[in-house]
Amino acid sequence: MAVTLVSFLIAITFSGSIATNLTAFVIPLVVGVIFLVLFLIVEKRVKSPLVNLKLVFHPVIFTGNISMLMFGILQYFVITGIPQLGSAPAPSGLGLDPIHTGLLQLAFGLSMMIFGPVFGLMVAKRKGLNLKFWYPV
Repeated sequence: MAVTLVSFLIAITFSGSIATNLTAFVIPLVVGVIFLVLFLIVEKRVKSPLVNLKLVFHPVIFTGNISMLMFGILQYFVITGIPQLGSAPAPSGLGLDPIHTGLLQLAFGLSMMIFGPVFGLMVAKRKGLNLKFWYPV
């Protein structure tokens, strides 16, 4: 699993230089895919797997994981993209100073602080989605 994750991270790191150095991107990507397949094969065969694949691919858990992945991508764009857009000069950006650029992210930060715990409590109170359902005692 560690080789898979590190290989994918190296591939992502070199993704910006695909035009000039394709092998620096492709080799870690191929190594990551090979080790991911090996990891999945081993996880299906062992008695006590590190990752329970039946649980990971259960429709409710899988849907939650995909939605959190999409939220993570959105969060990355907000955290990295808005400061660049706000501080870029006027023709291509907003040309704001650092204080006003930070205020652009204020709505996102406040909504995370408010709705994160609220949605957590809403999910915790919902019947059928508690830990007893997934891990019977």
